[in-house]
Amino acid sequence: MSRQAVQIGTVYESVGGLRQRWEVSEIIEKPGHPTHVRLTSLRTTKDVRLFAAAALGDRTRFRPLSEREPVH
Repeated sequence: MSRQAVQIGTVYESVGGLRQRWEVSEIIEKPGHPTHVRLTSLRTTKDVRLFAAAALGDRTRFRPLSEREPVH
């Protein structure tokens, strides 16, 4: 997944189990390594996780929220 497809501030919802909403808070690019993203929970900012950016394209794990859907 290219950096252009993932942007800081974009909100995703985890799929399966407990649905949780995550905001992309940082994009990490290092030469020779895949791009990673830092996701911050919208439920509690203390829950921060690091994923390969490609994981956001996996619809069995995450789905992007539509601009029409409210973010709480």
